[in-house]
Amino acid sequence: MQCYVIGGLHGNTGYDTFKAQVNGEHHDAQTPPVQGGPFSKSVPKGRPAEDLACTTRKIRLMLSIVRHDILNAISVIHGYNDLLSDQMPKDPEFRRNYTNMMKAINCIETQVNFTMDYLDACGPHSNWYNLESTIRDALSGYAITNILISIDVGNAEILADPLMTKVFANLIDNAVRHGGNVTEIRITFAVSENHGLITIEDDGIGVPLEEKGRIFSPGYGRNTGMGLYLTRMILATLEFSVQEAGREGYGARFEIRVPPGRYRIAG
Repeated sequence: MQCYVIGGLHGNTGYDTFKAQVNGEHHDAQTPPVQGGPFSKSVPKGRPAEDLACTTRKIRLMLSIVRHDILNAISVIHGYNDLLSDQMPKDPEFRRNYTNMMKAINCIETQVNFTMDYLDACGPHSNWYNLESTIRDALSGYAITNILISIDVGNAEILADPLMTKVFANLIDNAVRHGGNVTEIRITFAVSENHGLITIEDDGIGVPLEEKGRIFSPGYGRNTGMGLYLTRMILATLEFSVQEAGREGYGARFEIRVPPGRYRIAG
């Protein structure tokens, strides 16, 4: 077991429901209804395969344009950062806050590039990943202060893809943002009778019983309300499942079940 401290990030949804099929299994998902605008008009029915290919090309083109514009804006920020480096006030708190701001910008740049790399690979096939390394990769993009993060997963490996880092990043970010006075986050792995179990738990305020069934719904909660929803959907594509099993007042506990054949213990 290894522990270390890394420096904090400081209802009614009106969503329409649709069905998605992932690896032969059907999943309910939700999407916000379109409210007016040019895309609210009915689209003539065409040949599904051609329509899908056309839509995919347009989405990829739009994502490429957005990526280009975001990275250009980030380049401007880095340019100003270089100009300001010699004019930086000596106040330690100012310098610390400024450094955290630049780390957040670097994180944005990393995520934008990751998104395009992932799409360029057309969704990488699953591969074996060392679980601890995957968790550390998820932590590398965050500046978390005053919280002890302990990782006790041994030599476990999981059959997943690079999006698994987003799962851990989302769950850790959720604890930091919404856990209350969290002082520790513990991540463990254990083998049960018929599955592997990854546990991410904290010592915060926990999740109220009446909210447990809604926290994975799109739009629910503060900020974007999408972090836990995306976490569940990513895990579904890997044939993993997730549930919140903590007790209110004692901290949140997210349990990721890994099916047989999707985990192993390296020798």
